[in-house]
Parts: sequence; C-alpha cells; structure tokens
Amino acid sequence: MVGSYTGKVIHVPALLESWPWPAAINPLYEQVQEESTSWFRKFDLYRDRKKQAIHDHLDTAKFGASVCPKADYALLRLATDYLHLGFWIDYFFDTSPSDVIRQLTESIAHLLESGDPRLDSSSPQSHIACMEILRDFRKRIETFNPSQEDLRRFVKEYRGFLEAELTQAIDHENKVIRDIESYLSIRRSTIAIRPGIALLGLALGIPQEILDDPYTDTLTNACLDMVIIQNDAYSWNVEQVRKADGHNIITVLMKQRDIDVQEAYEHAAQLHRETQEHFLELHAKRPDWGNEGSIQAFFDGLGEFVRGVDEWSSMCLGEHALSVGAGFLK
Repeated sequence: MVGSYTGKVIHVPALLESWPWPAAINPLYEQVQEESTSWFRKFDLYRDRKKQAIHDHLDTAKFGASVCPKADYALLRLATDYLHLGFWIDYFFDTSPSDVIRQLTESIAHLLESGDPRLDSSSPQSHIACMEILRDFRKRIETFNPSQEDLRRFVKEYRGFLEAELTQAIDHENKVIRDIESYLSIRRSTIAIRPGIALLGLALGIPQEILDDPYTDTLTNACLDMVIIQNDAYSWNVEQVRKADGHNIITVLMKQRDIDVQEAYEHAAQLHRETQEHFLELHAKRPDWGNEGSIQAFFDGLGEFVRGVDEWSSMCLGEHALSVGAGFLK
C-alpha cells in the first residue's frame, strides 16, 4: 500500500503474504451488525452526529466478523459489542485530560467488578451513559455463565487496558516518546486485545491452567506485537498530522534509531516477519492439552485475529489513515 507524508510517498510493506489463516467474514455478520449497532446507538455515547457517523463508518461489526470468522452468534455478538465499547473509550480517552480519564477508569473497573456504577447526580452525562452501556455489556458476559476466575481475569485485563490508556494520555500531555521496549509494554495493553482474549477464553470455557500457562502468554504477546505493528503502520500518517503519533511504533523507531519514515516502516516490517516466525513455531508446538475443539479454536483464534485485524485495517483505516488530513474518531 502507498500513502503520502507531506508530499513524500510512503510504501507500507505487505505484512501477511504467507500467513496460514486466510481472510474470511463470519456469515452472521449482517445480523450481528444490525443488532449490535442498534444496541450501541441507543446509549448515545457520542452525543454528536458527526462523531457517531465516523464511528459507524468504521463498521465495527465487520471488524468483529473478520477477527471471529468462525464464531457462533453469541460469541460474535459479544465480540462486536466489546469492539463498539473499545472504540468509544479510545475516543473518549484521547479527547479527555488525564484527571477525567483517571476518574472514569475507577468507575468502570468498579462497575465491572461489582455491578455497581458508583455514580451520583453530579457525575458527567458521558460517565452516566458509559456506566449504563457497561452494565448492559456485563449482563451479556453473564449469559455465558462465567466462573469467578473468568470474571476476575477479564476485569484484571480490562483494568490493565484502562490504566495503560491513562499512561498514554499522560505521555501525550508531557510529549513523551518511549523506547521500543517500554512502548510495546504499554501498547500491548492500550490495543485492548488482552481483555478480548480473556472474553474468548471465557466464552469457549478454556481452563484457567491453560490461560495461565507461560506458553499461552508468550503466544499471546506474539499475536499482540503483530497486531500493534499492523495497526500502527496503517494509522501513523493520520496520527502524525494530528500531532498524536507519540504512541506509534513508526515514531518510536524514527526517534530511537534516528531514521526516516520509510526506514522505520521497513524496520517495523522486519520486526513483524520475525514475530510471525516466532508465533508459527510456537503454535506448532502447543502442549498436549487434548484435542478438544474449544482449545483448538482458542489458539487458532489468535491467528485469525492477526489476519482479521489486517483485513479490517486495510479496508476501514487504510483509505483514511494513509491520506493526510483525514480524521479517525479523534
């Protein structure tokens, strides 16, 4: 893919030419799109038609159908609702000061843990609407009859996402650009996949000992790093136009290695290739946890997620993120 950067052509390398999981759209996409979109809109979180229209253009249901191509209705609906929430929270955090983010983070975590929104009449309307939709989302999680361990895992990972978003906001306020290792440690949480993987494990009934195993954590990190590189490669151009590219691997590489943007893209592509090889080697050596279909579906789901993110990003981000001056929610 080719984009522009202040008049200079940027070549974005193809990243998944030999990836063994093919692109696919879940056949339940249209049904879930209608139902999940209606569910999200009724809470009127944006309170702004233009922002809502941008959100709609992202086609969140197609994102869900791309990353969960084989999911049944219940799982696809859960994933799509989760993505709707994630896009709004990402927007809200990117447009709010750190003290507001800190307050909402605590409210969200408390609600997910206890079901109690912990709000009063003085709470901002945006916080009230957020608590309402999260309380409804929590009810959807409960339809899977999760164990307490499942719920704790999801809440822990979601809190990690929120706290990382707060760290990113503080970095942005202070104009901090991290080194690659520090950046990835934060980005693995801000990309909001870990809570999604916790939901996948919950929905498929994956035993806690498998989710806790170092093998699963290592494979998950490889999945995360590939998705980070893909997402950052597609979104960097529009982020640098908005002066919001401090948390992007392209900017991090340019600063740390003192290289230009095209060299940074090439270096990111090399990191992606190395991570692909690592992921595929690990995936082929999965411990003997039995041949139960849900276990296979969980680990294949990580590979499907990598492919789905790339497909959706090229469809819904690429046409905008590689055009100087385009807007993407923020």
